[in-house]
Amino acid sequence: MVDLIRDGQWHKLEDIVNKTKLTNPKTKKILEFLADYDFIDLDSKRKKVKANTALTKFLKETETR
Repeated sequence: MVDLIRDGQWHKLEDIVNKTKLTNPKTKKILEFLADYDFIDLDSKRKKVKANTALTKFLKETETR
């Protein structure tokens, strides 16, 4: 799931559900967890999500190791 949003662009929740093959409720639960810990920006009204700076920075740091 993180690989799908790591580019920092907005992604539709529906697209994430389809690509991960997880149920909608399970996907929402995971995304809400990531949002609660400030790894992603979650727009519940527009049903979109994107990785925020903290997550993209973390991912870049772990790639170089």
